[in-house]
Amino acid sequence: MLIPLAVRIAMFRGMIRPLLVASESMTPTLWGPSATIRCSGCGIDLRFVVRSDKPPRHVTCFQCGTRQRIEALHVDRGDRVVIDTAAYWFQNPKRFDWIAFTDDDGSLSVKRLLGLPGESIELAHGDLFASGKPIRRSLTQALATSIPVDDDRFRKQDVSRWRCDDDSWIKIEDGFRCETPKSDADSPLVYHHVQVYQNNRPERVMDDYPGNQQVSRQMVPVDDLIVQMECSAVPDSELTISLWVRDRVLSVTILRSAEGWTTVNASETKPKTWRTHSRSDDHLTVAHIDGQLWLAINGQSHVVDPVVSDTKPPVDAKQPIAITCRSGEHPVTIGNLRVERDLHWWHPDAIDRWSAATTLPERGYFVVGDNVPVSIDSRTEPLPISRDQIIGRVLPYR
Repeated sequence: MLIPLAVRIAMFRGMIRPLLVASESMTPTLWGPSATIRCSGCGIDLRFVVRSDKPPRHVTCFQCGTRQRIEALHVDRGDRVVIDTAAYWFQNPKRFDWIAFTDDDGSLSVKRLLGLPGESIELAHGDLFASGKPIRRSLTQALATSIPVDDDRFRKQDVSRWRCDDDSWIKIEDGFRCETPKSDADSPLVYHHVQVYQNNRPERVMDDYPGNQQVSRQMVPVDDLIVQMECSAVPDSELTISLWVRDRVLSVTILRSAEGWTTVNASETKPKTWRTHSRSDDHLTVAHIDGQLWLAINGQSHVVDPVVSDTKPPVDAKQPIAITCRSGEHPVTIGNLRVERDLHWWHPDAIDRWSAATTLPERGYFVVGDNVPVSIDSRTEPLPISRDQIIGRVLPYR
């Protein structure tokens, strides 16, 4: 691989340091030693951590539950990154940066920076709070660290987790087709989550890390989900996407016109509008992230005001997503349905809510690894890291 001239000059001057990720603490954002195999049951590619002392003998697919024996394994040594040692010469580290720092024993670590000097840090229901205020990320930031839950493109024996109680939605090869006229009663297409590690038992979505094949632990329920799909609809079609979030159902309805999509709001706020081509498939994303409901169409995202209800069967904890359609003269088709979850931050001793014992000092920073269950970081260490320990900002290198 040719190294860009600017990077080569920076390396020569010592401002840029190459690094091969050797730890699993930032998986799946940054991978250390790992391997990838294709599931024999559904065909999805599975990447998982490989520990040098004892590689896994079997791998279980998060998508379909197939457990397959590993006969031969090609191990990827880890992701390549660079450390920009000059990044913080004239500015302070920023929240959510990847940073490299030296531990007390002199070893090098890479973590995500969550807390800044002077803040009191709290982790509650998977979300981050700084001095009592919720810290909110953009949809783009959340998607960059999202973890797969279900990918309907990979069905084992054509079995989908998405189901409808009647024939309002018809299963097709790569998705579903709705032919329900607007005057008829609507029946939703519902996502039914299962625990593949326990014989496909119906269960809530958990903080499963598919890459942690060698970690045995009690998983934690998560609420912040993301659903993505490709939608083909003609003007006068209507879609309602509902998410179950902490004993409430949040719904957003969008109406297709010749110009694009518009939200149908229950509140007095101005509807959001997305302009799209009338004859194209649109990529839709609905996500609950850090207490906000996001809707993105073809990459353009907005926070939207949802309709909130205490109960809306059949949406519940184990069936957390529903899509309702009312079409015009032509059917609506959705495909490439994917469910993901957001990073869920928690403390081993207080899963629901944990607060740091002290406020971060003047030059102290709170860091956490993206592989929350296995990372050793500021949640369990007695002290935050110091500004003097930070070597620089970590950047991806391809």
